[in-house]
Amino acid sequence: TDTAVAAAPVNPVSPEPPCPTIRVKCVCNGQLRRLGSLPRPLLLPELLVKVHQAFGRDCLFYRMPDAMCGIVPVLDQHDLDMVMRISDDHFGRNSLHLLLDPPAGGEAQPALPTATPVNFTQEELLGHGSFGAVYRCVDNDTGCVFSMKVVQLEPSDERGAPKVAAMEAKFQLLRNIKHESVVQYFGCRREPSRLCVFMEFMDGGSVRDFISESGPLREVLARKYTRMVLNGLRFLHGNSIVHCDIKCANILRDSAGSVKIADFSASRQLGNINQSRFPWSDKFANVFYTPPEVFRGAEFDSRADIWSLGATVVEFLTGDPPYHYLDNPASVMYRIVSDRVINFSLPESASQETARFIADCFAAVEERPSAEELLLYPFCAPFCD
Repeated sequence: TDTAVAAAPVNPVSPEPPCPTIRVKCVCNGQLRRLGSLPRPLLLPELLVKVHQAFGRDCLFYRMPDAMCGIVPVLDQHDLDMVMRISDDHFGRNSLHLLLDPPAGGEAQPALPTATPVNFTQEELLGHGSFGAVYRCVDNDTGCVFSMKVVQLEPSDERGAPKVAAMEAKFQLLRNIKHESVVQYFGCRREPSRLCVFMEFMDGGSVRDFISESGPLREVLARKYTRMVLNGLRFLHGNSIVHCDIKCANILRDSAGSVKIADFSASRQLGNINQSRFPWSDKFANVFYTPPEVFRGAEFDSRADIWSLGATVVEFLTGDPPYHYLDNPASVMYRIVSDRVINFSLPESASQETARFIADCFAAVEERPSAEELLLYPFCAPFCD
């Protein structure tokens, strides 16, 4: 007789359980190097700590599987989560490859001009800065892309001639200022009815535009941008230059995730500051960023830029500078000068480190830290990029 054999129970196939760790490798200086196994979920601050300790780098990039998308910067936790999902879907859940070097070769931005442009095509309007409109231009001889600010002149106004000559001389001198956190200038050209100022093209627009389109920055990105701006200010102040117009509209972004200080129209050289006139523009938009010592007509120095940076960081995190709710410049000036403590609000999620950093930027001028000192604050630590 046949013996009945009971069929073994068939268990449904369960989905593969998520791997608790992920092996992270980084391409640094063209070499693939192992960072180690890190726990999931992968958090950006912790990842940046590891990367900085291992390789001394603070910026992350990822090569998308679709060649049309190229290399993208990893700027915040949202970017990292997206990169993790893409990596899991295309390459499995066990490893993640990151790039630590900015895009190079065919993916690099067009080269910068080596001299004042002469033969070029003026293209679309990028926006309006202080004193003039800004256009995208292409050098017809080299293909280099650059920006051009056009300052309209009144040829018949002899009283303005010394001012125009001083402005022209300043922009020619700015060609010698070269720093990774400062927009590069390539000189200027004076025409009968306008002054053309040539400078580096930043394809990401201003931080002000970015906030208007996408909302306030997450704290991790605000910290990253602040540290880049402070690096630029440290360099400028070390060369006795006060920018005099630090604000979100004058901080420009590029596609590699960096920001640079732009628009030196109001800048001054220490030792040549005319104390009888404010270097800040008299436009209403700028009054929010002007330190109290300037409104008082007192002597000022590089620490004036630090006060403006404090207002800018508030704008990073909330979308607006302090006192934005006041409806006229006189009220803003009065509050900035008379308030013993500058009144600003932050998101509930903001850290104590953030509040302390901003408060110290708003300190009385004799107690206000320098850019060099602020770079040592926890708010500006590299692992917080």
